[in-house]
Amino acid sequence: MREFMDNAMKDIWAPFGKRLDDVKARDAKYSLVKGAQSHKYKRYPTIEDHVVAEYESQHRIQLPEDYRLYLQHFSNGGVGPNRGLYQFPKDVWQRNPASPFPIEYEHGIVHLDEKIKPLTELDGLIRIAQQMYLIVNGPWVGYVLFYDLQNMYCFCGPFVRWFKQWLDCVETGLNELEILNALPLGISKADILQRDGLTFLESNNQTTLYLKFSKSVMTFSEKNELIEISTDSNSVAWVGYMIWSEKEQLFTDAVA
Repeated sequence: MREFMDNAMKDIWAPFGKRLDDVKARDAKYSLVKGAQSHKYKRYPTIEDHVVAEYESQHRIQLPEDYRLYLQHFSNGGVGPNRGLYQFPKDVWQRNPASPFPIEYEHGIVHLDEKIKPLTELDGLIRIAQQMYLIVNGPWVGYVLFYDLQNMYCFCGPFVRWFKQWLDCVETGLNELEILNALPLGISKADILQRDGLTFLESNNQTTLYLKFSKSVMTFSEKNELIEISTDSNSVAWVGYMIWSEKEQLFTDAVA
């Protein structure tokens, strides 16, 4: 049964390599995707079974299956959300992973009150990337958490789904940029709103449109004609975290 699950999970990870190669070719100067200047789309050599076994024995836990197979069959850190994933085990952080993570799951973003310690002082976690933690003990084992410095955190879903959602966002943002680069100045706002492949954030500003995945800003004249497009460097996939919706069985993203 374990061998069957391992093979199934390997099949899940298999398509990511080609997709990441395509993304790297589109962002060859590491100037478009958030964090690309740090991770440079590198994938590191996978680790041997005994490395995982020794870590699990030392800390009295079992790593979540999808994360373990990521390390053993895809990459030991490197390319991924924010500045990339940490290499295991030398760069991951843990406090007391053998004890259960003490906070129960709540849908959406959770603000920690003063009675709850910062995530860095809680048990049952390992830090796998900048501001990203993996629950390794407790009812929500396998879930990724995003945590900021303002005592706010949110559940981002199981590891492999979190990684896939990040890559989906990257590809969508790069597609947005290609569409924007082909738009002529003077085109009407109405025509742009009808274009496929562009996702807009809500705004009360009638002369501005904000693109969700590329973090681009489109400015229009009083006649609603396009006069400028501006995009920050390394802004694609700028959404900091994604929330897993059990009800709908899909990710929804949260924009801070």
